[in-house]
Amino acid sequence: MKERKSFWLIGVVLLCAVVFMIAMISTKRSLSDWGKISSIEYCENILDEKISEIRIRKGIDSAKWAVFSDEDLVNKWMEFLSTIEVRRVDNAGRGQQEQNGGNFVVEIDTETEEYCLVFKSTDAIMQLEVNGADYDVKMPEDFPFEETYNKAIERYGVKGPWD
Repeated sequence: MKERKSFWLIGVVLLCAVVFMIAMISTKRSLSDWGKISSIEYCENILDEKISEIRIRKGIDSAKWAVFSDEDLVNKWMEFLSTIEVRRVDNAGRGQQEQNGGNFVVEIDTETEEYCLVFKSTDAIMQLEVNGADYDVKMPEDFPFEETYNKAIERYGVKGPWD
């Protein structure tokens, strides 16, 4: 009788271990699938809401901001965000992105939310950091940062965190 209980207990433990492993494998696979930016929980409504203002800056700690709400510049960002695809990646490579590239911070205010997107570029890839998670980005050739940054500076001048 005691042997039978031990046999069942071992069987149940093994079954739980197999179910756990299958769940981990399927979760890992779903995290590595490509999807739209709205597939990120933090950004699920970013394409649905009206944008009231965008602030962009080169580098996390830059005090030279371009701030705009002009329809032509906002539309460039909306078009860009609606066409990119993202894929979650491990955070193990953190810190390497700054070596041969830089950070491009895009803060988007809508009527109800504020989003902070940090695009990190290297010679090889573009990554997006959102809420501490990193995503590889499949994107069109036209990254609108420089164009919108320069046009906003030309129209309104440089803004800073104290303005």
